[in-house]
Amino acid sequence: MVLLDQLIAFAAESGTVGIPCGVAVNGVIENPCDYADFLILIGNIFRYLTLVAVPLATAAIVYGGVLMVISAGNDGKRSEAKGIIKTAITGLVIILASYLIVKTIFNALVTDSFKALFP
Repeated sequence: MVLLDQLIAFAAESGTVGIPCGVAVNGVIENPCDYADFLILIGNIFRYLTLVAVPLATAAIVYGGVLMVISAGNDGKRSEAKGIIKTAITGLVIILASYLIVKTIFNALVTDSFKALFP
């Protein structure tokens, strides 16, 4: 429930995860999309993925830890818990590394006027 509240607050803050352009009124596009809107979309997608991935990975790590504690010497449950923790940490590293790579490429390729779009 807390995660849902955070997602709703993020969507309200950023408009949506999509692009706030290209709205057609009576068959005429009022606000046509351009390059800046595409960059906003990329930034919104990566912020959204990071916002979702970090709490999910944290929950998986906690679940694996609880499973390890209550395994009571059962080697099968203990190895399952280790696998869950290892997978959650690997996924979190991949998500954060992809965010870092995209942000680095973004900062290298765009002009200063667009850098505020992808904090």
